[in-house]
Amino acid sequence: MREHGGKIIGETVQVVLDIDQEPRELVLPEDVVAALAGSIIAMDKFSSLPAYQQREALIHINSAKTQLTREKRITALIDRLQNNA
Repeated sequence: MREHGGKIIGETVQVVLDIDQEPRELVLPEDVVAALAGSIIAMDKFSSLPAYQQREALIHINSAKTQLTREKRITALIDRLQNNA
């Protein structure tokens, strides 16, 4: 920032932030929806998670290299949601 903004250490800068109010909708894969549908507790718990935690869970599941690993991760998510309810 100093190099491109022409500022030196100790100099005051003014920053303007805008609130991003765009809705964040996650698209749940069918296998995750099916697993969540099998447990009302897990579905309610997942729905109550902040968007960033839902997104992290889906990234973890979607990053599986094999179908078996994907299924294990979905099962682990459901178990975790049910046991922490």
